[in-house]
Amino acid sequence: MISIRLKGREIPLLYTTWEMKEIQEEMGPLDRILKIAAGRNPDDLNVTKMYGGPEHLKAIATMVRILGNAGLEETGDNPDLTDKKVLRALKPADLLDAVNACMNAMNEGMKSEIPPKEESGPVDVTLEEMKKKRSEGRLTYLMVVSWGLIAGLSLQDIHRMRPGAVMDLYIYRRNYDDAQHGIMRG
Repeated sequence: MISIRLKGREIPLLYTTWEMKEIQEEMGPLDRILKIAAGRNPDDLNVTKMYGGPEHLKAIATMVRILGNAGLEETGDNPDLTDKKVLRALKPADLLDAVNACMNAMNEGMKSEIPPKEESGPVDVTLEEMKKKRSEGRLTYLMVVSWGLIAGLSLQDIHRMRPGAVMDLYIYRRNYDDAQHGIMRG
């Protein structure tokens, strides 16, 4: 389970459908929250413009609180986090780490527990690397977004999709481009 350290205390972060609902009830649509937490102005289509106001801090605190309390409850601990406790425990230099931990927990929570079908045939090295990163919890928000953009998706579509679906579209797009340019992989 992904975790975050707050004032020397290890807080496990858990993301399930319940936490998705809780976050959306408090803060609105998930794509808006993710933009705010990543430091983007949610109302500006220019994704390079940074935003760092109170809404940004509130989004981080809300995500850490909800995911942290879920993790604490899951491990049998007292879910006692509040936004105030979270923000007091985080130093400004820790904000990016907190966002990354939440994104990793969300990516982990999006994984399917249904085992994939075994297939035989040529091995796609890039696809195997992507699957390995995903299974080890090293699949970052930035990776998923970049693969989605390469696949031709909008940021809004990327945020609505499971990371595995974004990876699949990226591979389909790459295979199509390879076929167009005569590139052989494997």
